Amino acid sequence: GEKLNISQANKLKMSGKRDDRIAGHELVLERFRLDRPILGQIYRDIVNDWVTEAIELRGYQSPMGARNISNDISDESVESMLSCIRKRWDVFGEYFLLKSRILGLKDFDRYDIYAPHGANGASYGYEESKKAVLKAYEDLDREMGELAKGIFIKKHVHSKTVADKQQGAFCMSYAPGATPYILLNHQGGIDDLFTMMHEVGHGIHSLLAKDNPYFTFCAPLPMAETASIFGELFLAQSLMNDGVENEVPVLLRILDSQYAQIARQAHFTMFEQYAHRRIPEGASIEDLDREYLLGLKKHLGGIDVPESFRSEWLCISHIYSSPFYCYSYCFASLSVLCLYSMHERGDPDFLDKYKAMLRMGGSASPSDIMGVMDLDISSKRFWMTGFDFLKSLLKRLKEHA
Repeated sequence: GEKLNISQANKLKMSGKRDDRIAGHELVLERFRLDRPILGQIYRDIVNDWVTEAIELRGYQSPMGARNISNDISDESVESMLSCIRKRWDVFGEYFLLKSRILGLKDFDRYDIYAPHGANGASYGYEESKKAVLKAYEDLDREMGELAKGIFIKKHVHSKTVADKQQGAFCMSYAPGATPYILLNHQGGIDDLFTMMHEVGHGIHSLLAKDNPYFTFCAPLPMAETASIFGELFLAQSLMNDGVENEVPVLLRILDSQYAQIARQAHFTMFEQYAHRRIPEGASIEDLDREYLLGLKKHLGGIDVPESFRSEWLCISHIYSSPFYCYSYCFASLSVLCLYSMHERGDPDFLDKYKAMLRMGGSASPSDIMGVMDLDISSKRFWMTGFDFLKSLLKRLKEHA
């Protein structure tokens, strides 16, 4: 009987109680299903408009090719990344089997994907989270620590969850050198702590790129998540260094996040490829439902997926507002996993080169920006290095199973 906004309903998906997780998913799915005919038609119109402009008028090779051009990244690099993800779906299947064993969930299914470890019930209030975030960035690099502190000093963070507030979190970087604004919906869980670290990372990235002109200070989409995801990994390491009791919940949180940013976003992208190919040929909403559910079952391996998830695509805002946006999360996560593995190897010049990357903003292509670190994004070896790091996290988690 309680009225929830969408942020609060989504929060239930991560509850320690299975009934709450089911309720959270079904509340959101059912609300979007009510508008299924309208949303489905809106999406079909968006896709047809995109295909008309990109293919018929502008002559791109594929619908996603239009996004690749705007991202200043080659079709070959994106396909290299997606093909590596297809080959390594098994990493996440292995992770969820391990997670179900650690949490003692015998009938683990799609509702349990984001089930927390018991220790995740620990409270991370706003001030406590702020203190942890600032300490982590200061420990990583003094300059980054000062930039992070400045965002809070200027009171550019809105954290309270209130009625009718936009869901999720966002960092608004609006001009070179200007302190960005950060939107949070902080409710005191470990996920909120990592979200704060993530959004402050965006702010740091923006401030480091301040010397670029207005039109190139913002990083291209594939690079835009670099500082934020790197920050999350550093925070995870910092928390685990504080004591072994933190290791399991933090490893679960970071692997959950990597699933959401790599496998899940790749699934969205592959669904979009299908939709942009088939909608102009007359595909129905039912066809889209069927394809979405098939892809969901495929990348989750043997995990049971209830039929209600077939219409989950209706809830994905990016496929409406920014077609093929989602692969940028995959790009960023795998790139950062590769970068973080370099950081852990102790390269004395790593931080200087890393900050040089961030300072470039959007003044160069992702290929040239990653070239600062002598990395080749067209190489499958580059993408597989990210999965190698994931396997090392998985191995560390297995020690606690």
